[in-house]
Amino acid sequence: MVIAAFALAQLARDAGKALEAPLWKDWGGPPTARMLRHSDPTFEPPVKATIHSQLVRLSACERMPTSDEEKADTESAEAVYRLCGDWLRRKALQLKNVSPFDVVHQENVNYGYHRNILGIADAAGYVTEAVEKVLNKRGWGVEFFPPIGTSNENEMSVTQFAYLNEKKILLTADTGRDGLQEIIDYAPYVGLQLPGIDKFQVPHHGGRHNVTSELLDTILGPKLDDKPTSFRFTAVISASDEDPDHPRKSVERALWHRGAYTLSTEHSHIRTYGGSAPGRGWGAAQPVAYPEEQEEWD
Repeated sequence: MVIAAFALAQLARDAGKALEAPLWKDWGGPPTARMLRHSDPTFEPPVKATIHSQLVRLSACERMPTSDEEKADTESAEAVYRLCGDWLRRKALQLKNVSPFDVVHQENVNYGYHRNILGIADAAGYVTEAVEKVLNKRGWGVEFFPPIGTSNENEMSVTQFAYLNEKKILLTADTGRDGLQEIIDYAPYVGLQLPGIDKFQVPHHGGRHNVTSELLDTILGPKLDDKPTSFRFTAVISASDEDPDHPRKSVERALWHRGAYTLSTEHSHIRTYGGSAPGRGWGAAQPVAYPEEQEEWD
């Protein structure tokens, strides 16, 4: 327990010290050194002059820069101010049990404590973000797609709708988000009520730049609360073994979330049919398994 407590304390201090430099940069320098500058307004000039003279008298430094010297050579002046700041911290530590200097030491301790807490919180933020990234790749209903859509070339694809054997069939080719929105806008003019597709060809081999959650909600229906035991419609992904980037897991997950019996031509040749098609000795195509994870979103 003692070793663990020491390790945690050291971890906190390291995190705080790592955060100190950027904090000082934002503040314009270490607080003590900054307040010793002639240009700093914390103390009135007469008070600052007294502080400077006392530091020289106590041998914190040989002499303090004048206002003109500070303006002419800020780097050298800053070195003197930081030297005095270090001297004050050491002196406060030496007199930590002597009143009224104990107040200064206690303030230094409070500063270090809050600095270290802030450092831990900052480090924890990175850890939390990393954990959230992992968790956000999992879980039923979680899906995400890149903000940028597909190419203009893909958006030029011709899409087709057919009503055959009492089935609504939508072929999307390589179209992207703009093309899918056009389908949604045009659907009422051909008597197509969405959602309600029976067989859906997934755009561009299951590419994640071609769809969004909102578009899929409109065309295929909203997400289900749980993994389905029966399916609402059939989704077909035209994919090749030679293309390792397609289909995307985020797209497969999104289809599952909406109750799709998802089939992929990857690794096999498949057919989908309805009615009394002649038997050819073919077995039933197996749906794509639900991906428990999906690709990074950045």
